Amino acid sequence: MSLREFTIDNEYQYNLRSPLRWLNSHILRYPWLLIVFVLTTAGMGGAQSMSAVLVGRAFDTVNNGLGVTALTFAALLVVISYVSFGLFDIVNSLVIRVLAQRVERDARDELYLSLLSKSQTYHGRQRIGDLMARATNDVQQVNQFVFPALGLTTESVFMLVIPLFTIATLDLKLLLVPLIFLAALVVTLRRHNEHLRPVAGL
Repeated sequence: MSLREFTIDNEYQYNLRSPLRWLNSHILRYPWLLIVFVLTTAGMGGAQSMSAVLVGRAFDTVNNGLGVTALTFAALLVVISYVSFGLFDIVNSLVIRVLAQRVERDARDELYLSLLSKSQTYHGRQRIGDLMARATNDVQQVNQFVFPALGLTTESVFMLVIPLFTIATLDLKLLLVPLIFLAALVVTLRRHNEHLRPVAGL
């Protein structure tokens, strides 16, 4: 156990076995924020998919001549779906930004506590500017990893899977073209990355 000049009660312990586990332990410290983010992301995908379906049903209402009442109800459902998407998007953006800020704050606190445990010899050998850069710029990179990187990646996955599921519920035959496009996209991206690999030095 290391001796520190300053200590705090109930210090949160993070998983230091690997960078990924360390980051996960920071994010999982706020499970409710993570749950709300996942649910609102799924809600965005569902609302966006349903809005397209409801617009199609509104056209069916016009083509079938079901009257003004049926058309008004169909239009109301479309409006509700788009408003729901907007509300989900607002909450989603707020939650992921708060989560990123808290992860950055906790990482900086963890760095400060680590510095407090170091000896005077260690601090005498370090450059003040280097320590300040690690406490500011380096920690901000963790913030940017959570948002926008992790947030946009999660949204992209949901926005891909949920529309495919919606299409499958309508008619499985409609999945043929999207799946062909998806397969072609994967192959193209892999070939593109292979061409970039020598430039990236990987």
